[in-house]
Amino acid sequence: MITIRPLRVSERRAVVALGVEAFSGFGDYRPSLRAWTENPAMQTLVAVTADGRCLGFAVVALVGSVGSARAHLLAIGVDAGVREQGLGGRLLDAALALARREATPWGAGRLHLEVAADNHAARRLFASRGFLPSTPLRPAPALAYDDGRRALSLSAPLDP
Repeated sequence: MITIRPLRVSERRAVVALGVEAFSGFGDYRPSLRAWTENPAMQTLVAVTADGRCLGFAVVALVGSVGSARAHLLAIGVDAGVREQGLGGRLLDAALALARREATPWGAGRLHLEVAADNHAARRLFASRGFLPSTPLRPAPALAYDDGRRALSLSAPLDP
């Protein structure tokens, strides 16, 4: 049985290691993952087994202020051994629920994310939850990964 819940401090190292593996083709995510999991303004959800093994995670940030807030899915990663089994969808659903609960009261109406243009599995997952192309939150030159791979900006409404 896999449970999705908020990250515990003792699990930060496991999330960083899982993210480094999951995002190895996109550059060195170690510094970003460390910063995200240590920042109290960012909420990390983890998918863990009954014995505490971390199989996936999602990081959600709320930025801005009341009335001009934005919710952003910074990362979602799943252990290679359990990909294509629905865990990414469960994590994405939990991230959407978190954003609805935490960001909507601050005025955020959408959950934003960036995804590699050639990451077709992730794009199918995001499309299945209503994510569509959107105006980038960052300038166009920033919409690329360290290896030059192009990123797409997507968002989904937070209203149920």
